[in-house]
Amino acid sequence: MGAWNATVETNGSQLELFAMFVSDSYPMGIRCQCNGTICRPQTFSWEYDGNLLKLTQNVEKPNLMTVFGHASLELDPVTKSGNAIVHVTSAIA
Repeated sequence: MGAWNATVETNGSQLELFAMFVSDSYPMGIRCQCNGTICRPQTFSWEYDGNLLKLTQNVEKPNLMTVFGHASLELDPVTKSGNAIVHVTSAIA
């Protein structure tokens, strides 16, 4: 069903997220970027509690659906960033 390659970084007091969603229907990927809770594209959203990264995205191929995924992620104390591969764990049409 797909996966995101996601990086979370601390920018001052705000968290930023950079993610690329790739699936069989999107082999070139969908690039997502969030500054705090403001995301582009607006069809993407995320939550991070310091341990668990949760991602949600609306996609149009192969059918219109919302995909969800979550993964453990800890930020490096020196670089204040972390990376995880977040696999889609569920989807609803």
